[in-house]
Amino acid sequence: MGHSSIIMVLTVIGTLGIMSYSINKRGNDAVKNSVLYYNKTHAKNIASSAVELYIRKLKVNPQLRGKFILSDFLGGTATVAISETRAGAVDTLLMETIGMIGIGTEGFAADTIRNMLAAVPLEPPEVNAAVSISFEAKAHIHPGKNTEINGNNHDIYGNLDTASCSALPGVSAGHVDDGKDEEDKTLVIDDPKTIKVKGKGDIEPSFEVAPQPDYSDWVKRLIAMADRVYTNKEVSKEDTLGTVEQPQITYITGNTHFNKNTSGVGILIVEGNLKTSGDFLFTGLIIVVGDDTRHENVQIEKQSEIRGALIMSGQRTKFHTKGNSKILYSCDALKKGFSNLVGRYEITNWWE
Repeated sequence: MGHSSIIMVLTVIGTLGIMSYSINKRGNDAVKNSVLYYNKTHAKNIASSAVELYIRKLKVNPQLRGKFILSDFLGGTATVAISETRAGAVDTLLMETIGMIGIGTEGFAADTIRNMLAAVPLEPPEVNAAVSISFEAKAHIHPGKNTEINGNNHDIYGNLDTASCSALPGVSAGHVDDGKDEEDKTLVIDDPKTIKVKGKGDIEPSFEVAPQPDYSDWVKRLIAMADRVYTNKEVSKEDTLGTVEQPQITYITGNTHFNKNTSGVGILIVEGNLKTSGDFLFTGLIIVVGDDTRHENVQIEKQSEIRGALIMSGQRTKFHTKGNSKILYSCDALKKGFSNLVGRYEITNWWE
């Protein structure tokens, strides 16, 4: 083999070696970048989760301040610092959250999130009756003979209490049927003389036609603050949606059926159909919401009892009651439900 041939072979070998090295380096760099990107994303998720966790902690303890370290948190570590923008300013807080993950020297990653939190100036809504129906709703009330809807004030245990708060109507609606157009009937009540609707005034049944508040914006803010969120909830076992000691906001989107013993204290928001066929007891406010494309069907059956108030703001609501169900107005029950609104914070700014 001549010198030229040897040189040619060595050149080819060298070229292949350089190409192989380049390919391997690119592959290694790609793997390294993928690991770093994964760890960076992981660190960001740790920081984001810690933000949500400590916003919830602020609900329980609005005075929570200082620096907190969460070790072994979602596979990494989180550091959360909560401070006031100025001394004694509880209306606005700063939260700095750092999520960290470390796998060897090259796998280490950290992500920092800074938030501005504002105290929520959310006042309780206006409640006009034990059962309120929004102005736009086309409501059909089908009461059971043993059902009681009572706008006289009760305590949180269901006992009559006329001293604490004034009586409200049993049912209040924004509009009633004018009897002229079957399709335009806004409020239809089957057998109005047999239904047990008590409340403000000496007339029984106690119905009132009055302007109804627009609850849409209020409900949206409540949903953002929900303690528990469900979709198409089917409750086939005993459940608790808040207690007297710790009321909560529960938001359910889709059809909801409570068919076992269920108790709750706070605010229950249902965006869909609501049916109670077990021993259901709720203390506080229940809001059934919807839009013009959905028919809201509320069925309160058997031994179900609501202490506080029920608001139906769906466009087309059917309200059925059966058994010995009760809806009792209670200002103390509403206050207890609304007490969970105190000390809540919303994120107004988010920097990464």
